[in-house]
Amino acid sequence: MNENKLIVRYYADSLGLPRKNEVEINDRYISKLNQFWKNKFKIEFLDRARANSTIGDLLKWFVEDNRYYGSSADIIILHEGVVDCAPRPIPIKIRKIISTLPNFIKKRVISFLHNNRSKMQKIGIKYYLTKPNDFYLRYKEMVSEMVKVSKRVYIINIAPTNEMIEKHSPGFSKSISEYNEIIQKISKEINSNNLFLIDVNSIILQSSYNLSQLVFEHDGHHITPLCHKLVANRIIEIEKNLID
Repeated sequence: MNENKLIVRYYADSLGLPRKNEVEINDRYISKLNQFWKNKFKIEFLDRARANSTIGDLLKWFVEDNRYYGSSADIIILHEGVVDCAPRPIPIKIRKIISTLPNFIKKRVISFLHNNRSKMQKIGIKYYLTKPNDFYLRYKEMVSEMVKVSKRVYIINIAPTNEMIEKHSPGFSKSISEYNEIIQKISKEINSNNLFLIDVNSIILQSSYNLSQLVFEHDGHHITPLCHKLVANRIIEIEKNLID
């Protein structure tokens, strides 16, 4: 890396974004990391955190960024999975059709789906924005390329959900485990010394804090400022060993 410059690229879904009245901009782990790096380097930071992003979206932006910003970086962080793996009562095509319905009909349909989501998913009516095999292929394609173009790559897996959300969306916990196993498998298959898996799932489950202190109780997947701090501390731990 340039002695005075650090090129950082960040790809994430909404877990990497601030949340009004919950996670301030400086609460984010990426903000804490940038503050740590700024003490040593001039930062060139590309932020690709976007709400509702799938691995397919992030892969597309990554390829595009390589074309316009150059295919090299010092650090790339990928935090993705929950959008892909969350079980949903209807496929995306049907959701788009519902969004075009007259307002009074749309409200009734949405209310029906919300009230019957648990029943539908218990009998096997569930859909994923990215099926497991597609997730494996796209995630591996992206990470395989990332380790070629970056000095260090950090991939962050999926946080656990809580009991309330599991009841509302049966199978969510199982899905999180399945997709985390895919991320773990890819990490082992690529087996690169510049690839670091940040196991936020284990960080949360093995911590001395309650789940509700680390994952917002009302939605069961967005992480709290305290959890952001724990993630930042874990990455800073690794960074200190590599740049000090």
